[in-house]
Amino acid sequence: MAEMGVTNPAAGVMATNDRERSPLIRAPCRGEGDPELVYYARPINTDSSMGRYGSEDDFRAVCARVRAAGTKADLAAVLYREIACYSLYDLQDLRGMVERDLAHVPDAYRLKLYPRIMEQIFGTHHALVRLTRNGDLDRLHGSLDGRFREFCDMVERACRARTTARQRRLELLYFLLAAFNLFVLDLPGHPVGTPFPGGLEVEVRDGEYLCPIRERADDVENALCPYCPAKQSDG
Repeated sequence: MAEMGVTNPAAGVMATNDRERSPLIRAPCRGEGDPELVYYARPINTDSSMGRYGSEDDFRAVCARVRAAGTKADLAAVLYREIACYSLYDLQDLRGMVERDLAHVPDAYRLKLYPRIMEQIFGTHHALVRLTRNGDLDRLHGSLDGRFREFCDMVERACRARTTARQRRLELLYFLLAAFNLFVLDLPGHPVGTPFPGGLEVEVRDGEYLCPIRERADDVENALCPYCPAKQSDG
């Protein structure tokens, strides 16, 4: 998968005050005071070409649509349309993958890392859906970072390297969510507070994001590091 060994999907129809249907899972929210998210099994967008596990042509078509975005608002709109077809079952797949990936990690480290990975998945998905549904896309200004096209090329290579449609589908969702953080919100690839061995973690000081491995992971295949706005911390 990606550099943490985890591929990330998220999603389903979400509601905050819908008592007529029984929710299948509740998820934490990113912002303080945000309503609790409720995920249902049905995808938001049942008409998308990625509504089922996609072929290589499917993921390449998604990559082409994402690559065509020219502004942050364009990219957010495209990302929303693409992630809208992922269902609760994809989310369940992801959670299982995360738990399996962390099964052999020391308990103390796993307890700190797991919530941050969940935030990276659910929090990012929530932020993207909320931004779009609140009609806030017109508040996004600016063109995309010059590294965006390189990022898109890397995503297509990474997905192509997967051996099954399911793996490609989940790998693609991981990168779609990452693209929202990196290029729309200008946030680090991993949330503030994400721990790394040695007791160091991603942090923010005076409005600047700092990461303890920012300059040590640029050569990791398919890593988010080359596209991350965080700078190397002193640790």
